[in-house]
Amino acid sequence: MGKHNNRPPRKHHKSARANPIYGSENGAADQPAAEPVEEVVSSNLNEIMKDQIVPIIKKLQSEKKDERSWAAAAVSSLILDAESRVKLLKGGIIPVLMAGLAPIQGETDQETDTTLVDIAGAVSNLASFGGEEVCAELERRGCVPAVSALLPLTKDALERALAGNTKDGDVPMLALFEQCVSILWAICESSDAAFSSVTSSIGGVLVDMLVHIIASTSPSFTVPASLIVVSAQCLNTLTEGNPKLHPYFPSHHITSLTAVAQAKQLPHPVSNDKNTSAYIRILSTSILCNINPLPTSQLAAIVCATLDRVDLPALASEVSGAAEKGVTKEGQLTSSAERTLDTANTCVGSMQLALELLANAYSEDYEGGAENGGMDEEWDDGAADVGMMEQDGDEDEELGENADDEPEAFDEMMEDEDLAATMAKESGALGAADLEEGAEAAAATIADRVSVLVKFNLIERMLNLAATAGAASAVFSSIGSESSFTGVVGLVNAVKVRAFGCLHNILTCLGAEEKGKWYEASNSQTVIAIWNMLFEVANKAAATAAGSDNAATLEFIEAAVSAIWALARGVDGVKGSNKIILNPTVDQINNLIGSSSLPNAPASLKLKCVSALGILAKTPSVNATVGPFLVSCAVLDSTPLEVTSEALNAIYDVYSDAAFEYDGPVFVKGGFNKKLKEAYPRIKSRVKALDKRRFREIRERADEAVLNLGAFIKYKEDEARASKK
Repeated sequence: MGKHNNRPPRKHHKSARANPIYGSENGAADQPAAEPVEEVVSSNLNEIMKDQIVPIIKKLQSEKKDERSWAAAAVSSLILDAESRVKLLKGGIIPVLMAGLAPIQGETDQETDTTLVDIAGAVSNLASFGGEEVCAELERRGCVPAVSALLPLTKDALERALAGNTKDGDVPMLALFEQCVSILWAICESSDAAFSSVTSSIGGVLVDMLVHIIASTSPSFTVPASLIVVSAQCLNTLTEGNPKLHPYFPSHHITSLTAVAQAKQLPHPVSNDKNTSAYIRILSTSILCNINPLPTSQLAAIVCATLDRVDLPALASEVSGAAEKGVTKEGQLTSSAERTLDTANTCVGSMQLALELLANAYSEDYEGGAENGGMDEEWDDGAADVGMMEQDGDEDEELGENADDEPEAFDEMMEDEDLAATMAKESGALGAADLEEGAEAAAATIADRVSVLVKFNLIERMLNLAATAGAASAVFSSIGSESSFTGVVGLVNAVKVRAFGCLHNILTCLGAEEKGKWYEASNSQTVIAIWNMLFEVANKAAATAAGSDNAATLEFIEAAVSAIWALARGVDGVKGSNKIILNPTVDQINNLIGSSSLPNAPASLKLKCVSALGILAKTPSVNATVGPFLVSCAVLDSTPLEVTSEALNAIYDVYSDAAFEYDGPVFVKGGFNKKLKEAYPRIKSRVKALDKRRFREIRERADEAVLNLGAFIKYKEDEARASKK
């Protein structure tokens, strides 16, 4: 089934963005309240305006700047409502917004600057919430050139801010730059064309600007923290799978980002905000990994630190309370609820990205750099202790945050200039010597990763995290689908999925280590304990999903089954006296069959269940249960074709020899060969009907399975005749 892809290309979660609507009167970014008064976060638009879409779009084209600004703010709010967003799109909002992004000749005063900020905020919201089709249309309408043309307007204000010489008139320009970066981030996540356009047209200039913002340590650098966050988010997206940008990262950029990741230098506006600074650190780490993968031990250190600092149960309690008590009768959030929401998004977003990085570090194609010495002993002891998941120290003032947030997470990471320079180098073509050393290097990489997972107790951490995230999700049961807090709920659900995605990759990696030594009988106690824990955590989610259409829960079950399959395959890979006998329980087998049989289970989940059951069917004690299920999957016309192929391949493997103790009692007495023979013409017809051009991989596997089916039926018939002689 391959590695678990914890990071779909440029389709990241939508983290909490900066408020895109800046006040038309002052153009300033959100500022903390001067007094701790419980304010209501008011909407910029009355409910009645939902029925005034056409007039609002017309006002957006007004010659009066104040009307354009008001209309842009109204559009920004309307975009957040799905129904209103559809009406705006039908009313032609995209070309109107694109026209509004162009500065009007002769208008250079602050009011015009603020109007541009409001319009850019509306475009940012549209790109963020509109989906892939909207982003594609924005790109076709020239969004990237329009935004690129605005960047020079912000250059002087940004340079003064970096130098600590900000003027009053710079505030709207800094706000405009933030909105431009937010637009580019959102559109590049969803549109390959925009991604390519940004890379080729302004890639170098944008990299320089964003790195300077992320890594600036000047005490007088006073910009909103949201500008630093969105800059790091945008750069993280742009560098992912994009080697064309690598030449724009000279060694001093790498050194600066490394210092941020190490917490040796943090942008001044976030240096006292532990939640935001932790997010900036993990984003910087991700950017570095995008350019050149880091050594696994150094990556694992900051990942564990990021995960351990968040107390999910406390966070869930705070969010649940804010969702219940922090919403007015009009459905608006109070200021404290808004702060809770922002902090929760930042904390859980950091965790999600950390898990993405860890899963990638244990994928088959990860090639981490050379290790650079041991980690700091004090850090090692803390990071390697699974008990850090339950801190005994005093809680930090920030939501869901543990007190032990050491800045030395990357103390040994690229201490010398040589390693930093290595990261900045372009990857060259492999020569003959590289190819000869490839196998040895791969073995060394796997060995390093195995030692790291033992050092940091990664398997136990991931299981504990999945269980903790599951308990946190249960606290959210009272939060409705229309709540402002549904985004946090989705992020916590994603943490569960990504934790099991990490387990899948780790357990797969262990199977490649020294011919699967970890899976040998000498380690049976650990392997069997983890096997049972995988089911224990997954079963709770499976019980919730039964009879429902909960896509998030099904996604979690699928990730859990992937990890179960990886462990089963690892055990199956060891032969002879060193082999571990898992002896799955009846409940475990029934849970896998039940998950596959859920009426709303996607084909991918069914496939994973059948893959795992195909391995477990070799255990005599459960073959009588699994065998009939595999045959039913193979012969039923309603089974997705990729699942049919997987079931057939499992049957060929499990019942390949009449000498197996379960072959006669199960395969022969169950009449499996007759059922397969009767279904053969139907399966063959289904395969031929599948479009090879649209579903090439599925068709090729199905063709092979059908070819083998004819041979298998004949083989079993010959085998039966031979047994009667």
